[in-house]
Amino acid sequence: MSDIENEIVSVAKKILEGALGVIEGARILKSFRVHSAFENDEDILVAVAIDSDSDSFPIGEMRKNWSPDALCIKDKEMELIQNYYRDYLFSACDRLLKRLQN
Repeated sequence: MSDIENEIVSVAKKILEGALGVIEGARILKSFRVHSAFENDEDILVAVAIDSDSDSFPIGEMRKNWSPDALCIKDKEMELIQNYYRDYLFSACDRLLKRLQN
């Protein structure tokens, strides 16, 4: 397995284990699209779509720059999006693991 494939497997496992949230995990997975082998990968494209629909949500360090009131509103919206996309991302992660670990 290549280094990129190892990284994808690691991220997919973290998403499925709940160590990475749906949006944060999708943002990381979509970054692998820059590698030609994954440019048009259907499972990576699931992450691209999730990121596109959730790019207005602050995660990680960027949350420090938001007011508590604005975060409260965004967190409620983000929870709805994460719940909507969870099964889609989990299925994509399952397929990635099956494909890349064989």
